[in-house]
Amino acid sequence: MNPRFAKVVLPLPVDDLYTYRIPDELVGVLQVGHQVIVPFGHQILGGVVMEIREEADIDETNIKFIHDIVSEHLFADAVLLKTIQWIAGYYVCTLGEAVRLLNPTQNLHSAIVELHPRVASPEGFTDKEKRVLEEIIQHPGISVKKLAKRLPAFNVNSIIRRLQTKGAIRSERKPPKKRKIFKTEQRLQLHPEAAERMADIPRRSVEKAQRLVTFMQEHPSATRKQLAEAGFGDYFVRKMIAAGVLTVTEVEVARRQSPRYGEAVKEVQLTPEQQEVVQHLAETIKHRPQFTPLLLHGITGSGKTQVYIELARQAVAAGKDVIILVPEIALTPQTLARF
Repeated sequence: MNPRFAKVVLPLPVDDLYTYRIPDELVGVLQVGHQVIVPFGHQILGGVVMEIREEADIDETNIKFIHDIVSEHLFADAVLLKTIQWIAGYYVCTLGEAVRLLNPTQNLHSAIVELHPRVASPEGFTDKEKRVLEEIIQHPGISVKKLAKRLPAFNVNSIIRRLQTKGAIRSERKPPKKRKIFKTEQRLQLHPEAAERMADIPRRSVEKAQRLVTFMQEHPSATRKQLAEAGFGDYFVRKMIAAGVLTVTEVEVARRQSPRYGEAVKEVQLTPEQQEVVQHLAETIKHRPQFTPLLLHGITGSGKTQVYIELARQAVAAGKDVIILVPEIALTPQTLARF
């Protein structure tokens, strides 16, 4: 039997998990840790799936459907979800407040409120109400944001509320659209039938198209930048795509930080006192796998940071993870350069 319900935590000051139906297209796809878009009263909220069940533990009559998942990639893995639950218990806050740390509405644009007329004519309203109602009648489904841009001199929100009270219009909240989570770039490949499609290329472009085919055979997945550097301008590339000689795919690429800070790598010789502290703390960490707070006491400039850096290096070399808190965000590139 396929799971049909999901329990979702929302960024609200409550401990409750809210039950939603899983739409058919998401059955077998939705997992614990996915970021989802769900209806909540008159709002549309972003939340995180905490449980998936075959049966609901409440009356199924009024259970709403999940609108969508934001990405096929998990938003929070099991370890992170366990951490959020630990935070809620340790800091005596609700689970909803703890999950706010994940910012479950990130990767989403703002929800759109569309306005629709309920009357065919703007007669019987004040001048300002008439003007706003005319726009809504002429552009059914117009968003509040667009309406405000069209009528910058009007207090649109106040007039909308009055028109709703009078039953002249209705509002409909649309789910927020998803943002791009991962950076992508276009890659171009030769179409499998590129040779046959060359017959449709204008005679004046045949020689250049043949050079393009040769280049693509040597570079099976080229970027537009590579093609431009090889002498194939964007206009020509678009023509080859339209002719079916080239195909385009979107691929995920890693975001790379290029810190401006540069520092020559140099070997730092620890003082005898630093070496003694490093040796003592390294032994302590080695024989205490559980969390142990360790605090160095010393005056400014005594070399405490270098001790921490050396211990961090040893931890990384041993296959462990290290989190470094940087006191100034501007020091991040400098700190990264040390590793």
